[in-house]
Amino acid sequence: MRRRHNISLRHRRFQWKRTVQAFESVPVAVYIMKKKKRFISVFTMATAEEKNTSGRKKLPKNGAPRSGRNRLPWALLLFVLAAAAVAAVWLGVWGLEALLFSRNDRFRLRNIEVQSGGYWKDREPQLSERLGIRPGMNLFSPELDPGKLRLRLTRIPSVESGEVIRVLPDTLRIRVVERIPRVVLYNPRSGWVIDENLAVIPQMESMSVSMPLPVICDFKPKEKLVAGALWQDPVTGPKEPELACAVELVMTVVRNYPDIAVRAVSLGNPKTLKFVMRYRDRKNCIVLLPLPVKEDPRRKVEEFRSSLESLLDALQSAVIRAERTGNTRSTFDLTSRDRVTLR
Repeated sequence: MRRRHNISLRHRRFQWKRTVQAFESVPVAVYIMKKKKRFISVFTMATAEEKNTSGRKKLPKNGAPRSGRNRLPWALLLFVLAAAAVAAVWLGVWGLEALLFSRNDRFRLRNIEVQSGGYWKDREPQLSERLGIRPGMNLFSPELDPGKLRLRLTRIPSVESGEVIRVLPDTLRIRVVERIPRVVLYNPRSGWVIDENLAVIPQMESMSVSMPLPVICDFKPKEKLVAGALWQDPVTGPKEPELACAVELVMTVVRNYPDIAVRAVSLGNPKTLKFVMRYRDRKNCIVLLPLPVKEDPRRKVEEFRSSLESLLDALQSAVIRAERTGNTRSTFDLTSRDRVTLR
């Protein structure tokens, strides 16, 4: 009986301990236990915060203070897991791309096609060497990226624009739009030509034209003559305004005056543009045109362009009149306003 009484007493103490633990965080708790049809007592418990007279803050229900220090390890863990997931995805994509494309032997370069109507036509080995292309390279390697190849292509002085296309599985197609030379600098054998945008081109790499090019004489450039130099700035205008006026004269004659052929242009006088022309392949003439006196190169070229067609119309009328009247003088001076003087 005594042993049985001790077990029952232990059991009651254990139940009492569990009850106290269950109601530690409750400000006021009333516990009524019914056992063997009898009510044990009614008791009231105060929380640890109410018994604490030291003035400390209340603890949360779990009994542990919440602070940023406890959250920091979890944040670092989440960051590490996210970074690892991103790295795993990136490595997987990179490995798949390498397996299917950049390390696939089926995409080895074997053929190079060059489409051009000028100098680079049927010159695949020379153009490949300029672009750094070698047979056997993978079409999807960084060296054969179409954007990078297009940039290298446009750096060639005689190329105005280009396009690079992959033709699977083993072909690279290059389309080249070449600059058209319009004038020759200094003399026909100088080795330098200029296009309508004032780009300097080596004559050996320029496309051939059917007609002889006009020669620019007495030209003294402000900068050193370098292949690929562009003497036309989109913001400030032409760096050589007199040369720009000479090219503008040549291009206007080519477009609108088929009876006139410009042979040579002299830039010796900054106020006068002197050129030699041939009218209807019958008569050689020397023509003097006024050049605007402007400090701004852009305004100088624009003013010359605006008055050029009226000057050429007057020149053409004066040449026709001289032929009809039998006048053999061959110098036409248009520097005086609204008047053509024959010498």
